[in-house]
Amino acid sequence: FSNHMHDKSPPKITKNTRNEELTCVTFKPDLKLFHMDSIDGDTEALLMKRVYDMAGTVKGVKVFLNGERLKIRNFKQYMEMYIAAIHELGGQGTTTESDSKPSVVYDASEDRGRLWEVGFAVSDGTARQMSFVNNIATTKGGKHVEHVESQIVDRIIEHLSKNKKSAPLKAHQVRQQLWIFVNCQIVNPTFDSQTK
Repeated sequence: FSNHMHDKSPPKITKNTRNEELTCVTFKPDLKLFHMDSIDGDTEALLMKRVYDMAGTVKGVKVFLNGERLKIRNFKQYMEMYIAAIHELGGQGTTTESDSKPSVVYDASEDRGRLWEVGFAVSDGTARQMSFVNNIATTKGGKHVEHVESQIVDRIIEHLSKNKKSAPLKAHQVRQQLWIFVNCQIVNPTFDSQTK
């Protein structure tokens, strides 16, 4: 498509000599329409994030970016990469080789043929979340995150309250220390925006 999707040219179909199933998306944005001379750094970063999101959340696909296969192959690796990148950007990078991988608690389970992948790590003192429903980023969280978060917080409080010498913990105190990750498949989800 070109000219603001008014003109359609015939598709360019090439012979698949390797018999691989693949989809290659190539685009050149109409920068003039957006009053831009080139793609700015923020837009490029957002597009790259979406590709990494896909690599971490979609099962059974090889994801390439600019001709190079991404090393992220599952949701656990995605969580580890995400946390390490945030720590690095925030100046909280690790100093020893043994600490180079962030500590992530991860679990996956299937419920009626729907996969739920859940993980958490220690945050920087602010409650954080990164979640996906049917491979769509839900940046504001939602009921699915609240559902997972409440269970994690309850189990942590239960575990820590076994120590009779410690002061009683409140749920918000634990919640502030967690970074929750959720990747789930939900039948007929509802979204409150068109971000998807």
